[in-house]
Amino acid sequence: MLALADRFALADHDGQNSRRLGEFTVDRSVFRFNDGKPDPWGNFCAGTCTWAHGGPPCGLYRLRPHGAVGEIVGDVGLSNGLDWSDDHTAFYFADSATGGVDVFDTDPETGALGARRRFVTVGGVPDGLTLDAEGALWVAVWDSAELRRYTPQGQLDTVVSLPVSQVTSAAFGGADLGTLYITTARENFTPADLREQPHAGDIFACTPGVPGRPPFLFAA
Repeated sequence: MLALADRFALADHDGQNSRRLGEFTVDRSVFRFNDGKPDPWGNFCAGTCTWAHGGPPCGLYRLRPHGAVGEIVGDVGLSNGLDWSDDHTAFYFADSATGGVDVFDTDPETGALGARRRFVTVGGVPDGLTLDAEGALWVAVWDSAELRRYTPQGQLDTVVSLPVSQVTSAAFGGADLGTLYITTARENFTPADLREQPHAGDIFACTPGVPGRPPFLFAA
């Protein structure tokens, strides 16, 4: 399941044979899709950002398996990380422009969003995120060289320091879901920046001592 620059698509497991899913599109001259993942109800959710800073409001969209698309969160500055609790009653969402991660109450049967509140303010720019098997939230903080773990109560308890500044996201993998893979970027880096951070843009891995959870799947 793919969120391309302006549309949704399906591909084979090797990434080949990409084909469009549904007719929904965003204005590619202004917006592009950013972070996304399947939800517990078999849908695929992905949000947008603008190509230029200070552009018009963005949104978070839900793609149904049959191709219908609806906006579920509007007036977003820069849509980023998202995940759902194991009991399907909480939805975590990072609007990077707000400097923190919010949590929505969710209907466990339908996924409909309810009350929204601030879960944690990161003191920086939150990027991608994932929950672990203990319900704690791992948040990549852009331009900080850090991946941070927050307990279900919103307390910071672990910091993974990386040798690169632009930390973008994290996901658990491996046979036992015990390995945490961390993606990074090198956006707008100069040759001098790359000499200082030669591993910028690489994927890193660590074993934090707590596993992740099986991923939710798109019900295509």
